[in-house]
Amino acid sequence: MPPLTDGDLYSTLGVSPCASDPEIRSAYKRRALATHPDKGGLAEDFLQVVSAFEILTDTARRRVYDQRHKPKPKHKRKESKADAKAQAKSDAQDPTSDARATHAAAAKPEAQVDFRGLLRKLLGAKKVDVKRVELSALHLQEFLGFLKSETEPGHCDAESGLEEDSEDMLALCDDVSEEAAHEKAVESSQKHAARTTLRGVNWRSPGYMASVGFRHLNVYSHLVHDLDAAIDMHISLVRLRQGVCDQLIAGIDHYQALRHGLDTMDAERRAAGLVKMRLRFNTYYRGKKTPRTQDLDEVVRQWANAEQQFAQAQLARKEKKRKLEQIRAELTQQKQTEREHQKKEKDRQVRQQHIEQLRRWVEEMFQQHLRSRFQVSELPEGLRLASFQGDADCVCAQLHLHGAKQLGPYRRSVKEASRDLLQLSALQQRGDEVALRELRRRDTEAMTAFFMETMK
Repeated sequence: MPPLTDGDLYSTLGVSPCASDPEIRSAYKRRALATHPDKGGLAEDFLQVVSAFEILTDTARRRVYDQRHKPKPKHKRKESKADAKAQAKSDAQDPTSDARATHAAAAKPEAQVDFRGLLRKLLGAKKVDVKRVELSALHLQEFLGFLKSETEPGHCDAESGLEEDSEDMLALCDDVSEEAAHEKAVESSQKHAARTTLRGVNWRSPGYMASVGFRHLNVYSHLVHDLDAAIDMHISLVRLRQGVCDQLIAGIDHYQALRHGLDTMDAERRAAGLVKMRLRFNTYYRGKKTPRTQDLDEVVRQWANAEQQFAQAQLARKEKKRKLEQIRAELTQQKQTEREHQKKEKDRQVRQQHIEQLRRWVEEMFQQHLRSRFQVSELPEGLRLASFQGDADCVCAQLHLHGAKQLGPYRRSVKEASRDLLQLSALQQRGDEVALRELRRRDTEAMTAFFMETMK
């Protein structure tokens, strides 16, 4: 006989996955006789055969088993981790990728610049020299003001937009542990016997006895001397179990379900020329078993009572489990919220540090322009750069007149622009309109002087 293969129920019985129910019963009988210890087999092999038979003859359990062991489709290529890493490395090694994105934001020096978008790209870029950012001096001036506002204590990051027991178990009843407890109870009840107790077919001197258990009900056959006959009885009891469970699931009461199953089993055995089985029953719940009896009315009453107790206990367990899961979920959510808050705070601090570093770099670039063009390191308050014939080749005063910003006349030196600011501010004491008229007069005078200068 070929050795049994662990895990494959069809191979255990020696049938194909598309085998019919009669083929499975025939294979079980053949393999059970071959693996039973009384026929020279091993108890472990016999138990594997019994387990395979009980699962494959149950339509629901067989369907779940087939779904779990469905062969996976072949030749389906998935991107490996190595491929993903190689792609990431390739992107990282492209020296123009980050710079390209950065320069694109400032391709036209005099165009309107999205400083928030530029900041986002600079913070997200790797190894990008801020000095390579192509911004005009005017835009450097505006970008510097934007960065200062981003590092103010009251600034809000959020406003900046820069945040970036299983249903399908192979079970005959709702509580698999109860089934396992029954099987353990059947074995422990036979420990006094000299021979090894086997699931499904047991030796009880002076013969063999078949038994099954389901939903807190045990069913036992009469004793026979022939192992072949005992295996036949076990097959009948397994079919009885399946039929009764199907009836209960359909909503039939315990008595009618059991009565229908017994009548069906008797008819099948009679048609096959097999002897009528003399059955005894008992119930079990939480380790307690009732005495075996042939009284169907009594056993059904005990059985219904055990099922009711089990249902109540199951509801209590589910409610307890629900409360525990709720508490666990609340604790998990609390920890997750704390982790997110800590991460957000850490990210905010890191972001502020990067912005401050970036601000210093931009300020240094701006100061270099001021020193080279106007021989000063910073502009006095109220002055700003302006462009006439070139990039930031002038400086002018800036005043607030009639609720709007007004730029004073363009000057070639900081000294002249400072004098404009001082004098126009003094005139503003007499009214915005007075200061505005003087500002326009000076602006016309300055433009005339510039044009005359260019005509020379």
